[in-house]
Amino acid sequence: MSQETEKNCDFCPKSYRTNTAEDVFGRIESTHSYTAANTFKYDGWHSLIMLKTHHPLNWSLEQILDLFATTIKWLDKVHSIDSQYIYPMILWDVMTHSGASQLHPHIHGSLGNDRYYGVVENWRVAGEEYYRKHASNYFTDITEIHNALGLSVTYGDAVAWANINSKKDTEMVILGKAGNADFIKLIYYVVRAYIDDMDLLCFSMAIALPSLENGQPKGDIPAMARVATRGSVSAIRSDVSSLELYAGYNVSLDPYKVIAKIRASVKKRG
Repeated sequence: MSQETEKNCDFCPKSYRTNTAEDVFGRIESTHSYTAANTFKYDGWHSLIMLKTHHPLNWSLEQILDLFATTIKWLDKVHSIDSQYIYPMILWDVMTHSGASQLHPHIHGSLGNDRYYGVVENWRVAGEEYYRKHASNYFTDITEIHNALGLSVTYGDAVAWANINSKKDTEMVILGKAGNADFIKLIYYVVRAYIDDMDLLCFSMAIALPSLENGQPKGDIPAMARVATRGSVSAIRSDVSSLELYAGYNVSLDPYKVIAKIRASVKKRG
């Protein structure tokens, strides 16, 4: 599939300079990645950040660190010229079964001007209300709960836990500091565990970073990522049904088995 789609891929090095759009301030490029303005924007500022390699799964830690460094540069550049946009979001789907529109590795970067997108904003509000009621940090306390249950793993300044309130099988939450390499590395170790150790090739991820506005009145959040696998790459049946859409979450994989795989990945690759 990768070889076949590479022949006419607009995102590959031979094509992207002529076949993708630039933002009004131009294109941000680095050794392994580059930005392109999204034709179908879902916010005032919404672009794609692509790797310069086509295979959807064969990328290294160096490439992923570069990809996210380029993304941070894009977010900072947008905020520098349009300061009302302060809430950074990053979305990443891998393989078409997870909802990716293209096989070529790409992530979506966007900035909101009045709030985070719904699910993340709910967590931010919950954290703000929790602090108001208990004078304690919501994200620290929920991490401690998962740690007490034996469902967390740390790497440097970052922590990941197998979510006891997950939406999908294998869901992991990763918390850290924006722009910190430990946060990105732990994300990498989680998804490589999915791909290489669990043979789960499709995943979806959302990343929210702290507000870019200094001293903002709303309660802030840490750098946070939520990621889960999306079933077999060859499955004909969807991994989402009326149960997940309108009733409740269907999680059938033991989170203790998931965290064991993630710990092994951190130990092996970290």
